[in-house]
Amino acid sequence: MAQEHDKRGPPVVAYYCCLYAMQTGMKVDSKTPECRTFSPKLMDQLEALMKQLGDNEAVTQEIVGSAHSENYALKMFFYVDNEDHAGRFHKNKIKSFYTESLLIDVKIAFGELTDENVKHRKYARWKATYIHNFLKNGETPQAGPGGIEEDNDVEENENAGATSLPTQTLSRHLQLMTQAT
Repeated sequence: MAQEHDKRGPPVVAYYCCLYAMQTGMKVDSKTPECRTFSPKLMDQLEALMKQLGDNEAVTQEIVGSAHSENYALKMFFYVDNEDHAGRFHKNKIKSFYTESLLIDVKIAFGELTDENVKHRKYARWKATYIHNFLKNGETPQAGPGGIEEDNDVEENENAGATSLPTQTLSRHLQLMTQAT
């Protein structure tokens, strides 16, 4: 996802996608050979983005970065949601809804998600699956939010244990990972 946004979106978004991927990878799996192969490449990409963005406030100040990331995620959410309400269904909309949910996941790099973030993420994932299933069966999906069920327990469990890795400590973690490989 970071590479996709590096090419077509703001580099700050790509930076935070990389940061989130690094956080998640370190949390889930930091000892296997696969991780030791993938992590240095991701670290290189992150370091390159850090150099490129240098003194960008959205990288040097977490509160600005959080606001920037949220604004971008909401902008994308409202775009794809408006397309949905207009009844324009296609495979790219599935990808857009799913990507939107991942952009909201990236917000975990700044701490816990807000209730609004959780609702948007849940809706985006549900809508991606909903449209996919209808298109796969050759049917036309219903525009708008109809049919989504409220199940807050699932979303709360997804956030359980989400940790924040402050940007200021990133370079230290990158050094430790490099030494471990």
